[in-house]
Order: sequence, then structure tokens, then C-alpha cells
Amino acid sequence: MERRCPRANPYWANDLVGASPAGCDVSETIPTEAEGLLAIDGGQVVSCIMPTYGRPDYVLESVAMFMAQDYSRKELLILNDCPNQFFETAVPNVRIFNSQSRFSSLGEKRNFLIEKAVGDLIAVWDDDDVYLPWRATMGTLCWLENMLRFCSNCSRLRF
Repeated sequence: MERRCPRANPYWANDLVGASPAGCDVSETIPTEAEGLLAIDGGQVVSCIMPTYGRPDYVLESVAMFMAQDYSRKELLILNDCPNQFFETAVPNVRIFNSQSRFSSLGEKRNFLIEKAVGDLIAVWDDDDVYLPWRATMGTLCWLENMLRFCSNCSRLRF
């Protein structure tokens, strides 16, 4: 099966930051070898990391978009560092970390979540963005295509 790289879709133009030095060429298709790698052992685990502060409505929407993803091997890690605000969930594959003290920067929040992540692929999942149901699948396929082309020993890349 052949799939176009996500950058062929204008709504995804800035979504796959850092996928490869060359990025995704709109005219290219993802080779079937990449999809074959995706199928091995159920595919790569994608860890979506979402720092948030004081936006519970956005968090609910973001979790719903995460659950709508067509990629099954995924987890969502949420860091809430808003004092006096506590999130909990029974949603599978969603882990929440509540902190009563503020982290000093967005980078520090993301690094904390990356350390807790199970997956080898890290997807930034901002609470105020909209994600279409195929984001994790297409991001993983694009990463695999570029790994096949550029990397001999790649691990833990961000998309």
C-alpha cells in the first residue's frame, strides 16, 4: 500500500518538525518497506507528550483527539503543573502527572514527560492544537521512511 507523506496535506505543513534532515518531499510516497516495519511486533510505540496549565477544557478535547487516533500502539502523557488543579482518568493508555509546583519552562516539562515515556517515538501533543485521526500513523510512517533512507541506528526521534 502506498501513502503520501503528510506534508502533501496543507493542514499538516508544520506538523512533522524534525522528521529528517531532508523532510518529506510532497512528490514522494512512503515505501512499502516502511509499512512492513510498522507491522513488525505491532509497530513502534508512540508516546505523545502534553504539558498543560489551567486549561481543563482543552485537556478533555486533546484526550478525545488522542483516543480517535487510528494508530493503536500509543500512549498520552499529560503533565499538569497548575496548583490546586488535579486531573485523573480511567482512559486506557493515558497517564497523568499532577504537580502542585510550577515547572520553570516548557522545555523542562517536555523533558520530564520524555523521561516517563515508554515509546521510542515522541510526539509533541499540545493541548491547544487540533490533531487529525491519522497523525500518529502518518508521522510514524514518515519517520520510518526517513529512517530507512538516512539512519543506520536511529532511536527516539520527535515528530
